[in-house]
Amino acid sequence: MKKLTFVALFLIVGTLANATTVLGPVTNQNNGHDYYLLEKDSWAALEGNAIGLGGHLATIRNIEENYWIYGQFGNYRDAQNELWIGLNDIQGHGEFVWSSNEESLYKNWSSSYPSAGNSQCAFIRNDNAAWSTFDSGGGCVEKRYGVVEVVHNPCPKSPTITKLCNQLDTACVGTSAKSYIIQNNIFNDIDGSQCLKFSGATGDFSITSSVSNKPLDGPPAAYPSIFKGCHWGNCTNNFISGMPKKINNILRANSSWKTVQPSSGIYNVVYDIWINKTSTTLGQPDGAEIMIWLNYTSGIQPLGTLITRRKPISIAGENWNIWLGTNNGIDVVSYVSETGVTSVCNLNLKDFLIDAGRRNYIQSSWYLISIEAGFEIWKNGAGLASKAFNILVE
Repeated sequence: MKKLTFVALFLIVGTLANATTVLGPVTNQNNGHDYYLLEKDSWAALEGNAIGLGGHLATIRNIEENYWIYGQFGNYRDAQNELWIGLNDIQGHGEFVWSSNEESLYKNWSSSYPSAGNSQCAFIRNDNAAWSTFDSGGGCVEKRYGVVEVVHNPCPKSPTITKLCNQLDTACVGTSAKSYIIQNNIFNDIDGSQCLKFSGATGDFSITSSVSNKPLDGPPAAYPSIFKGCHWGNCTNNFISGMPKKINNILRANSSWKTVQPSSGIYNVVYDIWINKTSTTLGQPDGAEIMIWLNYTSGIQPLGTLITRRKPISIAGENWNIWLGTNNGIDVVSYVSETGVTSVCNLNLKDFLIDAGRRNYIQSSWYLISIEAGFEIWKNGAGLASKAFNILVE
């Protein structure tokens, strides 16, 4: 219905000419999106040309984006310019939406706006970066510069809650660019042996069914998880993820995570951190795999051999036992919590990388390529849940 409304408006305006791009692309380093400034025209004409560039008139999600756009384009040609953005009520008077169909709650209206009148389209004022809808001609036809936003590798529009049941099912998290990716990741069982439901807005997920029953001395059935970075060539937005990142250039790598751990089933609760010798790979990384076991049920243990037999080591304020094994030719280093936890707050993952480097399991010239968090499930993982997961890599 929204697209039909825009088509109708385009027909009223007339045949659309290609607007001149006067600046761009300019990349916002905080979100990885590209922006263009188009020559003055009506809102509808510029939205049509924005679609031709692979984007829409800009969506603004927070005060930082608002002032970044104003700072980049508001003084083009040393003039104070008014800038069309994507917010409009063309579909229904007084019901303002973004032309990108994103749901952004941020607003920066100037006093007395939006006002009553014809169909209205928002623009950034030329004096204080607040928004207005004033249009002497009515119907968004006054000619102003337009700011186009192109989001690379966006999340497809999806229901608020959905489900994954097939082996390789994945879904992205975020209202625009891929902030995180959720994966069912049944690598040692069949389609339908496990299902999870998730929120595309928050990234929270839970295991709704799980019928796997794997030998405890072998690999798990699945690793349902959420990640940031690249997993076998499936990547989140690299501007947002901070990865790939050379090990010796990492300033911080922190994560918070809450979990629900049922009393039944056999599983662990684990971070899986992948290191590659170069910045990209379409398959398994060739550097090392670092696993951080926050908790686990009885009967299972990490791959390889326990190497801290005398006493555990202290990392990030907790005690950990270290196991070392190999998988497909690379070292697998597992840090196992001595106490077991259900949540972590601002866990310093960089400390684990430092320890692995001191033990010569990884090299400083290698790359951190992804950070994943989930549950390795051997038997009956129903009820496991991941909440409020986030990662910051700088």
